[in-house]
Amino acid sequence: MYNFGTLSIPMTIVFDTSKEVSGYCAEYCFRFVADSGCSITLPSGVKKTAGSMPVYITGRSYEFDIVDNLCVIV
Repeated sequence: MYNFGTLSIPMTIVFDTSKEVSGYCAEYCFRFVADSGCSITLPSGVKKTAGSMPVYITGRSYEFDIVDNLCVIV
């Protein structure tokens, strides 16, 4: 679980697949507080439960939980 703190810049997420172990789920998690200018780009192939990325509201916390390319955003 990564905590990016307050995020005010665009961020592209990259998975370190070299640490994945065959037979186990690949899980990636991170959280941040949105500031103006915040945006997140996920790797292609990641499916989001809502179908699209949220509109970030300054001062609100967001958490992304991604397991086997299925992403839940709260």
